[in-house]
Amino acid sequence: MSMFKKITGISAIVLGSASFIDSMLTYVMVNRESFSLPKPLQILKQTFGLFNHMDVGIFSKSFLFYLLPIIFAFLFILGGVFYVSSKGKNYQLAVFGWAMILLVKISFFSFYLIRLILDPIFQKRPEFDYLKEISALSNFKRPWFVVYFLLSILITYLAFRILKSHLPKKHLCIPAYHPSLSTNKGNRFIHSMLDGFMIMIICFPLAHNLASLYGRVSLFELRYMNEEHMAVLILVWQVCIIGFTLFYYIFMEGLFQRTPAKILTGTYVNATGAADTNFGSAALRTLCRYIPFNAISFLFDGNWHDRVSQTTVIDEDAQLGELESIPTNRPVIRKKSKSSYHRGFGEY
Repeated sequence: MSMFKKITGISAIVLGSASFIDSMLTYVMVNRESFSLPKPLQILKQTFGLFNHMDVGIFSKSFLFYLLPIIFAFLFILGGVFYVSSKGKNYQLAVFGWAMILLVKISFFSFYLIRLILDPIFQKRPEFDYLKEISALSNFKRPWFVVYFLLSILITYLAFRILKSHLPKKHLCIPAYHPSLSTNKGNRFIHSMLDGFMIMIICFPLAHNLASLYGRVSLFELRYMNEEHMAVLILVWQVCIIGFTLFYYIFMEGLFQRTPAKILTGTYVNATGAADTNFGSAALRTLCRYIPFNAISFLFDGNWHDRVSQTTVIDEDAQLGELESIPTNRPVIRKKSKSSYHRGFGEY
């Protein structure tokens, strides 16, 4: 067992508890303006605000943004407890939490990368003079922000390595796509709904910040917008949602063979042939999601993004005996941890 696999459960409990405390402190600080923390504690608070959407200051607008980080932190702690008590067998909830942390942190780094590119361009215009005081580059001149940034990199690396240590353990070698291999429709529905929800809650603060900085509009003030502001907001939102959706699926399925929702259901993307799922097949799967009515094609065993990309989503705990009855050439299961191949219940 790798070092990162060993610390998955304990680190989930520790960081989940810290994130839970941070979420409660955020609620107190927003409702009591006189309440503040010393700078070192503020750094720790921001660092362990693992599910707080880059700490963008939107929590005072909606109770939902108090509730979501608290729920995620609680589930992360619970996942850590399940992981430790089962000695890693019930890994899904803990690894799901680490996947969410990785994606939230990547959105944080993406936001600052975009700002480093756009700030110099917008600062040349008189109406954007205010950016000189709050530019992304100026943040890196503040020691506390540098510490926070470095700690965020460390947590991101930890999340990445933990996900890599929990890759699927087997690959189903089949000559072509066949719908009988796919996971059930219930799991497909959960994947569609949960992954869509994850994309929305991560994109929302990213779009809100970019629209506020460069479009001078807020997602919380729709009724005060004119047509120009609304056009800017729609453009920013569409760019963010499309761009992050592409990244979400290609990155997660290309690198880890599954999205957070698939981690939770114990399924993964399996490519045909002997090769594992790669960025090419993940990209093709993702682009096929934009085919009209693709989202409901699983209801009649269409699974168009599976068929076109020659991939399928299978259950990680599928039994070898269940695969004997597939009406194609008999599949071969390759154990990733070994060099041998297994066919049915016997050696190949």
